[in-house]
Amino acid sequence: MSDREPGTERVVASRRIYDGRICNLRIDTVELPDGRQAAREIVEHDPVAVIVPVHDNGDVVLVRQFRLAIGRVMLEVPAGVLDPGEDIEAAAQRELQEETGLRARTMTPLGGVYASPGFLTEYMHLFLAEGLEDAPLEPDEDEDIVVRRMPLSQALALIDSGGIVDAKSVCGLLLVARRRA
Repeated sequence: MSDREPGTERVVASRRIYDGRICNLRIDTVELPDGRQAAREIVEHDPVAVIVPVHDNGDVVLVRQFRLAIGRVMLEVPAGVLDPGEDIEAAAQRELQEETGLRARTMTPLGGVYASPGFLTEYMHLFLAEGLEDAPLEPDEDEDIVVRRMPLSQALALIDSGGIVDAKSVCGLLLVARRRA
């Protein structure tokens, strides 16, 4: 163990590889603290609003959708990318409505997490949504989402059993469970 802090890396060159609708990819050449150089592959992704909707009786609302990157249907909390210039809480309300047909009277920030900071810039803002009421918005045209409602205890058991393995969902559900303990 050491009390020493790691040194920082300085970008000496950057090359953009891909610009997409969801993310961009670049390769940065960095100078390490000892003077050597190394390459870093960076995926640029806009911030995300992550919502844990909780009904008055304590039930949580989750969504099931197919995720091509891993080739399977996932059970997750609702989430989505901020539109350019959009307020983070407004984005959370919009995503909640688009994905679940619900609106929250209160949206409480729970903090945030980086999805995978070793290569990805995506920062996820987590919210607890309470005082839920019906208020559907048109879903995104490229999403096929099925809404599920269950007791928080059941969602936590699914984390333990491997039924919920999405990082944003695990973080959000555990943060809500800690608040309610």
